[in-house]
Amino acid sequence: MSASHAPYPSLNQAWYALRKSFVEWRWEEQLEEVLRFSESAKIDEVIVVVNAEEFNVPHLDIDSFSRSRRMLQTIRDELSSDGIVFSLNPWTTTGHLDRGRTLPGHLRGVQTMTDIDGLSTDTCCCPLDAGWRSYISELWEWFAELDPRVVWIEDDIRSFNHTPIDNSCFCPLHIGAFSRKTGISCDLASLSEKLLRHGSPDPLRRQWLAFQNDVMQETIKVLVDSVQRVNPKIMIGLMSSGPESHVLEGRDWPELATILRGSAGNFVSRPPLYIYEEKSLSELYSGPTSIRRTRVAFQSQGIELSEVENVPFSLYAKSQAMTFCQIASSILSGCDGVTLNLFDHVGSPISDTPEYGKMLADSRGWLDSIRQAIPGKAPFSGIGLLHHDQSAATAFLDDGNGYSGLRDRGDGWVRPLEALGFSTTWDLANCDTVALSGQTVRSFSAAQIQSLLEKGVILDLEAVQCLADMGWGSEVTGVSVSKTGPIHSFGPLAAEHLHHPEFGGGKGVFLTATLPDLVNDGQLGLFTLASDAITISSLVDNELRGICPLFTLYQNSLGGRVATLAYNINTVGHAGGFLHPYRKAQMQKVLEWLSDGPIPLRVDAPSRVLPLRQDGPSCTLASALNVSLDTWNGVTLHLATGGRLVKTVESLNESGQWAEVPPALLDYKPDCLEIHSTESFQLAKPVVFRIVWGGGNILL
Repeated sequence: MSASHAPYPSLNQAWYALRKSFVEWRWEEQLEEVLRFSESAKIDEVIVVVNAEEFNVPHLDIDSFSRSRRMLQTIRDELSSDGIVFSLNPWTTTGHLDRGRTLPGHLRGVQTMTDIDGLSTDTCCCPLDAGWRSYISELWEWFAELDPRVVWIEDDIRSFNHTPIDNSCFCPLHIGAFSRKTGISCDLASLSEKLLRHGSPDPLRRQWLAFQNDVMQETIKVLVDSVQRVNPKIMIGLMSSGPESHVLEGRDWPELATILRGSAGNFVSRPPLYIYEEKSLSELYSGPTSIRRTRVAFQSQGIELSEVENVPFSLYAKSQAMTFCQIASSILSGCDGVTLNLFDHVGSPISDTPEYGKMLADSRGWLDSIRQAIPGKAPFSGIGLLHHDQSAATAFLDDGNGYSGLRDRGDGWVRPLEALGFSTTWDLANCDTVALSGQTVRSFSAAQIQSLLEKGVILDLEAVQCLADMGWGSEVTGVSVSKTGPIHSFGPLAAEHLHHPEFGGGKGVFLTATLPDLVNDGQLGLFTLASDAITISSLVDNELRGICPLFTLYQNSLGGRVATLAYNINTVGHAGGFLHPYRKAQMQKVLEWLSDGPIPLRVDAPSRVLPLRQDGPSCTLASALNVSLDTWNGVTLHLATGGRLVKTVESLNESGQWAEVPPALLDYKPDCLEIHSTESFQLAKPVVFRIVWGGGNILL
């Protein structure tokens, strides 16, 4: 069996797939570099990026590609002889963005993508254009003839982010096809008016999103069929742009999984990690969210290799520490491995950045041990979060929002919860408490919403408003909203007074209301409370006069417990001023009250942390990453046990070996296991514990 068609990937290791382009003037030297690097850095697969980045032509013509065949065949054969899997990653399908380029001659006359205002790109092709479809089908057959293990579809297969336009495609081909399919006669002006109607959405929007989904799924099927006509065993990989954005085209993820699987029997998903260039450590929260949210959207189907993108490359763009944190958090988030876009596409030698290779080699044993410790598709536990593929169909728009306002914002609680040490999950079946933000809840049925409100739920301002619009008012949430606006439109608000002693409050316990920063205002709502709702914090003005309730608690008639925050969490939750030791103490008590007991995972640390808990059939993997530049002297993890007995607790050392945690570092409280780590806790040095359940309780 050739390396290209060996089992993929190996299930007992963290798979390293290097994404690498080759330039015509030194590709043979580059190949030697890649072979040496692959051996030293323990690379399993090389994904050759075709027509990449700076030296790309907008759309590769067949003649140009045929001249590259000898180069690609040689690369394939040399990689295979070294036992390295060979895959292909064409950098464009419809096209990413213009960058000053124009359509090449062989595609002249092809319809390009058009936005809702009628602006068109110069190079991004409309996926309905018959000429483009014929061209791309032939080109992808040529790719398949090279016999790669995987052919990757880039994330330019999308209807948004095609600079200079944002959302598409509203070209004559799309509007005509939509009119024929639905029987609705429309032009761009009338379609735009209905899609962007303020308030309750026009029913046409749902039809448009379903049509957009059909177009994109059909386009992807053209690519899959083109490849698998040549070789039905070749797998398809898809780089996606996050479920929160693909709602703009109504993406049906389970249907897409069936298309991608094709005749190969499986497919590869490449969820984005978003940090192309290192700017803020807090961006690390986006990766695990993207991975786990995409997995839930795909219903846990497919092989998962996350996307580590170091653009524009070199250690000036991203440190090896940040790169390692992305790799580590990917594997700790359940990925089978990572794709590594570490080196530029203008031909610079790999030896210019030797640090990456050493880091990859040194980390491999540690990462492999995590992959072997628990099934990758095992669910995560924590405070639950909502996603719905059709949230763009039900979202309300206002004066400040265009088509992009339909993006899903149901992840508003993720960063503040995780930064304060509380694990989250997109597996709703695996949580007792959920956190709602944005308008995602509008897409859920009355029965589903009632099920949520019968348990523990924390709501931000926007979620409260959505529920009220749907008939779930103060009788179930404990509050009604009489006014909304920027925080300081309510007067000279100064601080949040945490005054309830059972929820982290007391005399003189204040948090700033200058949120999210010194010059911008978050959104606030004026709550009117149900008679038996209680306020645990209020906003006060600069003379300490109480202005309005901020955080409230309520037990409703459904038997559920509800906490409501009068801020729109999407406008303040990312801010350093919202996070504080006082906030951590408050949120711990609130979440324990909502859960009526211990929460799945709480990590005690002095500052920002990324907690993850994954539960297999007989064991749990609990981890924490330090998301700060400070080194801490130890950290404590608190895990809800669900009444189970603890058989063993092991920690993972830097060499990738599991070692039993001494009993002196473990405490067992009612339904809660405490693990005290005394090791130095620093960036790029996560703590990882494996808890095996059953048998005699080692703590009793």
